[in-house]
Amino acid sequence: MVNKPGKGEAVKVYEGIDAKSSEITGRKLGTLTRFTEALSGYDAGKCLEAAQLFGDWV
Repeated sequence: MVNKPGKGEAVKVYEGIDAKSSEITGRKLGTLTRFTEALSGYDAGKCLEAAQLFGDWV
């Protein structure tokens, strides 16, 4: 769930995963932990740490 500026409620963010390729699926699932850490850091006001984590895989 992400709070989007200008929206009254948080919205869910989804990413499609190509189930045909196990390599790609594994790589995408592998980024989920890092994304969650980065988002938590951002929500906690640790913007520099969050930016570093986001930057690692963007």
